[in-house]
Amino acid sequence: MIETFFSLRTLVLTAAVATAACSSSSSNAAPVIDDLEVPSSVTADADGIYTIESKFSAHDDAVAITAIGVRATGLTDNPIATDSQHKYVNQPFTLKVQGAPKGTMAYTFYVNAADGTSSSQEGSIEFQ
Repeated sequence: MIETFFSLRTLVLTAAVATAACSSSSSNAAPVIDDLEVPSSVTADADGIYTIESKFSAHDDAVAITAIGVRATGLTDNPIATDSQHKYVNQPFTLKVQGAPKGTMAYTFYVNAADGTSSSQEGSIEFQ
C-alpha cells in the first residue's frame, strides 16, 4: 500500500514499500501505465481531509519502475519511491488531500523507470 498526503501547498509523500537501488545502461522505451483507477469524486471527512483510494498497474520490460507520483496545480511534486519491480498489478495507493476547495482538480499520475524514462496519464477528480 502506498500512501500520499497532499496539503494545500505542499505534497508530502510516504510509501509503505521498501526502496532498492537499480540501474541500467541500456536504452529503453518508457514504462507503460496499464491501468489507473481513481474515483471521479470524493467527499471530505469531518476534518476536511479527502481520502482518495486508488490503484495502478504498470510495467517496464527492460528496467525496474523506481517511483510513482501525482502532479497537480498548486502542489509541490515529490515522487514516491517504489520497491523497484518491473511490474505492478492493481497496486493500491491512497491520496489524502487537506484544505482543497470544492470543485474539480486536474492531476497527472506518472511512473518513473530506473533509466530515467517516464510515462504519465492525466485525469481529474471532483472534491464535493
